[in-house]
Amino acid sequence: MTLSAPEDLSKPLQWPEGGVTRVPYRIYTDPEIYALEQNCIYRGPIWNFLCLELEIANPGDFKPPPSATPRSSSPAMRAAISTR
Repeated sequence: MTLSAPEDLSKPLQWPEGGVTRVPYRIYTDPEIYALEQNCIYRGPIWNFLCLELEIANPGDFKPPPSATPRSSSPAMRAAISTR
């Protein structure tokens, strides 16, 4: 079976008390989670690194060409690649 979402895991992932700042050890050791990460992040239809979110942290920030990556006030990031 190909995993495509956390809901596809055979055993639900339980986060410890205190929120998401404490990562469960299972994240680092579970082969099923590793397979999910591989399918969703690295083996998807297209994966291109443009910049770190930290590099365009505020609305109006941008990273200059060859990839113009502006940051708007919405949570989504947009990018345009220069082909020259």
